[in-house]
Amino acid sequence: MTQYSSNKNETQMQQRINQRATLPMTAQDASAATSRRVGERRQRRRSSDARRRLKWIGLLFALALTVAVLHRMLSSRTAVVETYSSALLYENAQPLDQFSSLQYALQNSKIVLLYFAASWCPMSTPVTKMIDEKLGDLLLPPPNGDSSALEQFHDLSLVFVSSDRNDAEMQQYIRRNWMTVPFDSPDRNNIKRHFETCAKKEMSALKIARKREIPTLIVLAGHSRQVLTYAGVDELREKGEQVVDHWMQLLKMSDAMKSKYS
Repeated sequence: MTQYSSNKNETQMQQRINQRATLPMTAQDASAATSRRVGERRQRRRSSDARRRLKWIGLLFALALTVAVLHRMLSSRTAVVETYSSALLYENAQPLDQFSSLQYALQNSKIVLLYFAASWCPMSTPVTKMIDEKLGDLLLPPPNGDSSALEQFHDLSLVFVSSDRNDAEMQQYIRRNWMTVPFDSPDRNNIKRHFETCAKKEMSALKIARKREIPTLIVLAGHSRQVLTYAGVDELREKGEQVVDHWMQLLKMSDAMKSKYS
């Protein structure tokens, strides 16, 4: 009896639910349903817009990253192209062969660093320390008068072009394996004029409008005498000991371009 009564009640409840479902929707119910549908569409639209924005942001980020990588890869090539023509002008106007104080380095190393600096210059101090720590062991030692030393050949050498006030200051500032342009040699000032690089207080005496201040590290190809880069300080700071590999790559590119356009 109880089971029958329970089943009957369930049947009646289901009938009432079905009757309600078949009743016409009131204006209030219709408005609420419309509002729900509109809200759902807006939510889907917002979600879709957000996904599209995220997609575009991702694409723009990937594009920016690709451009940055390509710029970094091509910057070295651009530097070689820009400096190659300048180096040719230098070579035609005033060949490096006329500077006797550079010949040993140029003839006995693949790459020659010209370091313009001074002991009194505070900006030179950290650069000098960096050169000594990162490159000191790699540099071609200065000639010592022994004929066997003339047969040495290194990847790298450095010639110090001093802006010191006297020879004593210059000698005290020299680090291991540095070669120097003698203080009293005309080469010292002529090299500064040639590369338009000097201390500010030297400009008047040298009668030049300098392009580069001290400290400056100019990287030359030993065999061709071409300028590989004027930004040696920045590149050494950025790459550390690996900068030698970078300069060797510039050397290969410079040689290839010289062969192509000569």
